[in-house]
Amino acid sequence: MIYSMTGYASATRELAAASGTGGVSVSVELRTVNSRFLDLNFRMPEDVRVCEPTLREMLMNKLSRGKVDIRINLQRSEQSANAGSVSREALGQLALLERAVLGVFPEAGRLRTGEILRWPGVLAESGVAPETLRDAVLACGKQAIADLIDVRAREGAQLATMLIANVTEMEAIVTKITPLVPELITKHQQKIVERLQEALGGGGGGGGGAPPPRRASSRCRTPS
Repeated sequence: MIYSMTGYASATRELAAASGTGGVSVSVELRTVNSRFLDLNFRMPEDVRVCEPTLREMLMNKLSRGKVDIRINLQRSEQSANAGSVSREALGQLALLERAVLGVFPEAGRLRTGEILRWPGVLAESGVAPETLRDAVLACGKQAIADLIDVRAREGAQLATMLIANVTEMEAIVTKITPLVPELITKHQQKIVERLQEALGGGGGGGGGAPPPRRASSRCRTPS
């Protein structure tokens, strides 16, 4: 089977946030052009960089040559974009608690930044778990690779049909001119003979050929 070296495929999945609000749209795009060797170029957010080795292995198992651009996009909803932001309301409540504790226990140490950020409710929960995001990227990659192979196979079939049509047309032309080849060869040989005869002076003209070359006469001077 003939496969086209160019092709494009994409796959998208919508992921809902664990909280039920917001989410992430995951898309994987594959674009291939002709190349002597297999050349894989990845463009992806750092959030899903961990998926690169697995995607690379999947592509190498299915493709043997071509330059392949792999683009992974994460489109977060407004609610998910705000995930990880600090809740000022939770910070205010935590500050009140800290002041109350210090009022009773003055020797108690103040909260550190890491402890504050780890306090429940201070940081908004992430919209989609990293494992869920990774699985979605790999699933989209698998689907996109399958679609890419299918696209290249269809384009390859069209190319094969076009090549067969051209070959059939050329065979028809050859069949048509084959009976004329001996006659064409004879005519061409006759032309070559006639030109050789003209070049050698045997063209049959009335002058009997070219005149012989004139001898150069030598003169001797006598001394005066």
